[in-house]
Amino acid sequence: MILFTKLFLAHIIGDFLLQPKRWVIQKESKKAASGFLYLHILIHFLLVILLLWNIEYWKTALVIAISHYVIDLLKIYVTPLFKNKSIPFFIDQFLHIVILYICAYYSNLLEHTIALIQQIDWPLLTAIVFVTYPAAIIMRILLEGMSNQINLDHKSLPNAGKYIGIIER
Repeated sequence: MILFTKLFLAHIIGDFLLQPKRWVIQKESKKAASGFLYLHILIHFLLVILLLWNIEYWKTALVIAISHYVIDLLKIYVTPLFKNKSIPFFIDQFLHIVILYICAYYSNLLEHTIALIQQIDWPLLTAIVFVTYPAAIIMRILLEGMSNQINLDHKSLPNAGKYIGIIER
């Protein structure tokens, strides 16, 4: 678990803390020709080596760096095909996490995955699912009678209240 946690921390630092917005913009415009893409990949490689503090993990760091490059490059070229730009972002992050998981547990991947699934707290998962969309629908129905009393003389984001409520819960 510590190995995966360190790999995930390296990913978070590399993708969110050490990647300025201007790098992202240049990567989107220059695509594979962007120098910042390669710097970003090098940073991920170095972060894995640094956080694991063991040069014997260089192969793991290399696998993560190469897969990160491929995933980011695919995202760069695929994103314009999506109307909702957050979809490729979340797919990209999901794929990175899957790679980290595989790297952390490759020696007993199937056994670990089965054990992880068996440890799911089903009542907690049910509660989490309930407080998202079902609770939003219930709140909308409960407040429907009051909605016609609200004066809307300003522009509002569609479904903003619903999403804010989901995030708050």
